[in-house]
Amino acid sequence: MLGDLRGVSGKFSFPSLAAPDSSPTRTASDKSDMLLEPLVVSPARLRILTALAAEPRQAFVELRRRTGLTDGNLTTHARRLAAAGLIAIDKSIRDGKPLTRLELTIAGRCALEAHARHLLAVLDRVPTPPPEAAKPAASDALAETNADDDWVD
Repeated sequence: MLGDLRGVSGKFSFPSLAAPDSSPTRTASDKSDMLLEPLVVSPARLRILTALAAEPRQAFVELRRRTGLTDGNLTTHARRLAAAGLIAIDKSIRDGKPLTRLELTIAGRCALEAHARHLLAVLDRVPTPPPEAAKPAASDALAETNADDDWVD
């Protein structure tokens, strides 16, 4: 499903994806690949946007349950997202009770998609190690443990 996001264009762009730098001074450890939208990359706001992407219009209490955020955290982060135009907040009265609904805007969906595209692009540039390279050999782990046993302060 995330692969579908690769061709989507959005309002938000990441300079590190615009034009790959082929200069010899660029190294694999450059942090330019980490240029993420600060408003979207916050874990709580990312949870809100992701939950709203699954169901674009939700009542406050349902979104609170889905995200696991407290009332105060959800309110604070929702206000920031609304101020940036990424979500819309609608307050009304239903059956004599206040009802707050949050809705993902087109700009919010574009920002979330751009974030996902950026992460996928970074992952595409990093070679995946073979499964056996991910786990240290048992003899390596034993040698490392023995080396720690010999440590003297």
